[in-house]
Amino acid sequence: MMSGNTTVPLYLLNTACTTMTLIILWVSGIITQQEKGSTTSIQSIDTHLSHVTTRLPASTEDPGMSLKTGNIFITHSSDLSSEIVPFVDFLSKQGFRPAIDIFDNPIRRMDINKWKDSYLKDPATLIIVAISPMYKADIEGSVVDNHGLHTRYIHSMMQNEYIQQGSLNFRFIPVLFLNASQKYVPSWLQNTRVYSWPRDTEDLLLRLLREERYIPPPVPMEPTLIIRPVASSSAATQ
Repeated sequence: MMSGNTTVPLYLLNTACTTMTLIILWVSGIITQQEKGSTTSIQSIDTHLSHVTTRLPASTEDPGMSLKTGNIFITHSSDLSSEIVPFVDFLSKQGFRPAIDIFDNPIRRMDINKWKDSYLKDPATLIIVAISPMYKADIEGSVVDNHGLHTRYIHSMMQNEYIQQGSLNFRFIPVLFLNASQKYVPSWLQNTRVYSWPRDTEDLLLRLLREERYIPPPVPMEPTLIIRPVASSSAATQ
């Protein structure tokens, strides 16, 4: 039993720290059983820790950049398949990371709902609702195809979020395509700003950048100066 002040050799402290680091990494599954049984150097520990760092999402590296050029999810109906491709290309060239609900080969191997939920449940992701005549039919009609069912599922999730937010819209952006008009916009989005592509390109970009267009106040007309002669007091008494 030791009493008083005891000096612990530095090499014992280093050994203890190394052992604790190995235990933590092994318990978290970063170091495999085979690596646990072998002699692991400080260099290999640094390598594993660097792997943990690289697993962090890109948005945590530069929060400012994620706001300016963040993720954008685009939901649309099948009648806009040819219109969406150049629209996505335009957004990509502006520095955004758009994703659409048309599933390419890598995504086909994933669960579709989980893939959508990764965008829909991320509050930092802006969602563009591509409005077309078929979009209204997909979300309100009784007969829809497979893509229409996905569109209806996304619409239901968006509407639920809108209700949970106290009927406030923070990230859903309706955009009119083709010959669509305001009447094709879902009723719960009627009170928000509706953009038309490509007419409102500049305003839409400002919305995606979370900026506002500066509208200078109107310049008032110059006041009219009227000069009226005032009669002298003597003339007034005569």
